[in-house]
Amino acid sequence: HNAVTHVTPAELKIEAAPRPVFAYAWQLIDDGNGDGLVQRGEHYRLQVQIKNTGAGPTQEATVLLRNATGDGVVLDKSRAELKDPLAPGQIKEIEFPLATDAALRGDELVVELMAYDSALDVQASDKLHFKLSPVVPSQPRSGDVTAKAQATIRAGASEEASGVRFAAKGASYPAIGTYG
Repeated sequence: HNAVTHVTPAELKIEAAPRPVFAYAWQLIDDGNGDGLVQRGEHYRLQVQIKNTGAGPTQEATVLLRNATGDGVVLDKSRAELKDPLAPGQIKEIEFPLATDAALRGDELVVELMAYDSALDVQASDKLHFKLSPVVPSQPRSGDVTAKAQATIRAGASEEASGVRFAAKGASYPAIGTYG
């Protein structure tokens, strides 16, 4: 009952384990008419590269694609669970097939891309917007095409499509078709 108690102060220092940080890059591949533009009634593949830019590995990482447009967009796959941990600096490639149909209203296709680790409560997300475009007439072509001046190579057959790189004057590329 009346025992003497000795209290010895102790100092604890707690550090969080290194955590992953998600970064990603994506590209929408046109599996329909090949013009690189989004139109009703076409099939696409959203190619996603997920990179762990953090200091620690993932534990239970998942990548989700959510339809934020409504009717007219069909996701053939909307979830990819990463079976193995994603180490710092490591990249994993994932593909999400999707399609549009006649029920698509409005002037854009919108999907939300999310990467998260449920065990570590880490996430990154972004809404991807793709403007609907009219069909661009095309003709198959073969041979090479050479840039007469520096030119912007675009993601689709439209001046409004995003630029993906530049072609230097004199650069040659194989031609697959003529658009417009």
